[in-house]
Amino acid sequence: MLIVVVQLFTSTCITCNLKIMYRYLIELSYMGTRFRGIQRNIIKSDKLYVDTTTVQGCLELALRVFRPFFCDAHAYYSTDSGVHALHTAIHVDLQRNDNTPYDVQTITGVLNRTLSKQNLPIRILNTRLVPETFHCRYNALGRTYLYRIAVAKSNLVISNDSKNKNFEVYLPVEELDRCFFVQDPSFDVQRFIKASHLLVGRHDFRTFMSSVRDKNARASHPMFTVRDIDEINVKPGKTVAVGSNAELAESLYNYWDIEIKGKSFLYKQVRRMIGSLVAVATNRITEKCLYEMVTIPSKHNWNHRVLLSPAFGLYLSRVHYNVKDMEFLVNNSETLLQQLQLKRRTLKPTHTIITTNTGERFRKASRNEELVKLNGLSFGFVVDTKPDLIPNCILENFLYLGSQDSINKETLLNHNITNVLSIGIEVSSLDLNKNITKVFVPCLDLPETLLVDAVFAKSFDFIEECRLNGGKILIHCNAGVSRSPSVVIAYLMHYRGMDFQTAYEYVKTKRPCIQPNEGFLIQLKNYNKAIT
Repeated sequence: MLIVVVQLFTSTCITCNLKIMYRYLIELSYMGTRFRGIQRNIIKSDKLYVDTTTVQGCLELALRVFRPFFCDAHAYYSTDSGVHALHTAIHVDLQRNDNTPYDVQTITGVLNRTLSKQNLPIRILNTRLVPETFHCRYNALGRTYLYRIAVAKSNLVISNDSKNKNFEVYLPVEELDRCFFVQDPSFDVQRFIKASHLLVGRHDFRTFMSSVRDKNARASHPMFTVRDIDEINVKPGKTVAVGSNAELAESLYNYWDIEIKGKSFLYKQVRRMIGSLVAVATNRITEKCLYEMVTIPSKHNWNHRVLLSPAFGLYLSRVHYNVKDMEFLVNNSETLLQQLQLKRRTLKPTHTIITTNTGERFRKASRNEELVKLNGLSFGFVVDTKPDLIPNCILENFLYLGSQDSINKETLLNHNITNVLSIGIEVSSLDLNKNITKVFVPCLDLPETLLVDAVFAKSFDFIEECRLNGGKILIHCNAGVSRSPSVVIAYLMHYRGMDFQTAYEYVKTKRPCIQPNEGFLIQLKNYNKAIT
């Protein structure tokens, strides 16, 4: 009979009852030179990873100063590495022990002070209390991007074929990583404006998408790359330099601000659009080439004479929300707070059930309440009556992996087994032939069970002894799912030179049901690092 472990609760951490969570909309601006983008990167293998290379990761770290009971942040949208933002937004959900909301002005002030102490180029513009149904991305009507270009008024480079154009000429230090400098005085701004009209409206912008980030069916659908460009406006700009630098910059360059407004954009779409328009304005491609790129959407139709415009010239200028919605939030903040608190008071009380290793169950409803013992035992597993009699061959003519069901005379005889290694489950000698050597290694299927010193050492000695004697070994535990597969994976890493991922996938192909518990997986990964 095979026992399949489903879940076993051994934690003593208690979740408190009736915690009120409030949602806040935080509007901010930042300089993106040192960041990989706004949206935090998720590393599934490390749940405690703090991503300080993104704006969202830095904000989540700064929010810890409030010591919230719970904090969850969602960015408006992902951006390219190096892109700046004059106005964008995230929403965060915060809880605190006394069930009262934080003052929105306090959030703004404390976050700005914390970010300033860490020398992070992020500034909080405003904080609002919003309904729990509000989402910074889905409630947005659209966004406006700004791209800054500075065009040389005359040929500032002595040699036209120089590869170091932008390194040989004067650039104001205040504009470094802030503006795209075009060292081509033949730049025709009228051609730039005329060509931009080809991009306005609804088009399939597949040609202007760098790559498909989402490898799902939706991203592969033809309609995924259809986008609406509402406006493209080209206006004279000005330098951000000061003093004598400003005078010199204005005398050498013409500044242009390009605003692009739309509901949503593809990955690197704006930068590719700007690069295409600059290519037309500098006569690298014709308007006909741009027209073909728009009307014949294909990743193979990208004209390689077009250079991708740099990220540092791009600014997320504005995220657009419904003005009436924003005015309602400002004028009815007190009413909204009362509604949120009233709604949460109607929630039914909850409690936590704690199950120990021995199967005893306890209930606790609040932090100060005593544990109440419940009747009956619950070991966290269900019984599977389907027998698992046939072990799986991992290494041909040597190593087999199975459950305790496979420890029977017929199975052992059919596979010529000479050695049996029992991990955590000791089998009766009545099930074994006299000529079979067996070893029992104690091991509980719990994440906190230590494997390296207590299990691996003794197991490996027995396995190697069997191999050197020309025998065949069957390794098993209760179900052949967690403990014994962990030993086999570690053995392959140590004696066959496999890394963890290779060994795990190899054993998985031989015995698909394996699933070491989370603690065993972490120990196996650390063991892999220790032996390499």
